Amino acid sequence: AMGLLAETGDLSCYHKLKSLTKLAGTQPTPKESGRYHRSLTPFSKQGRSRLRVVLFWATMHLLRHNDAIGYHYHRLQTRSQRPLEKMEAIGACMNKLLAYVWITGRNRVWYAPEIWRRLAAGPVRCVSAGS
Repeated sequence: AMGLLAETGDLSCYHKLKSLTKLAGTQPTPKESGRYHRSLTPFSKQGRSRLRVVLFWATMHLLRHNDAIGYHYHRLQTRSQRPLEKMEAIGACMNKLLAYVWITGRNRVWYAPEIWRRLAAGPVRCVSAGS
């Protein structure tokens, strides 16, 4: 947690989750040139490399100890349409971890596992503090 906060700074400065994902460089970016088109979609790697390292090791730890992240990882690898490879699924879990950190840090709420289990199946939505 400290490594994530050390690399990102104050999370209230990021108005969208996409900007935090771009800071980490974990957004999928197609690699193509002319007629060459790669089938896998790797990270852009244009962000902070230390933040990616911290995210990777935190995600690997959470895959073993957090049911919500583990379920998300397993679901991505076993879905019927376009199942992800191992590293692609880990990258998606890294982005999900960034979403968890952004929502809890920006809204100043505690981590609630039952909320994250519901969000694991769908897109992450930011709920305002007044609702």
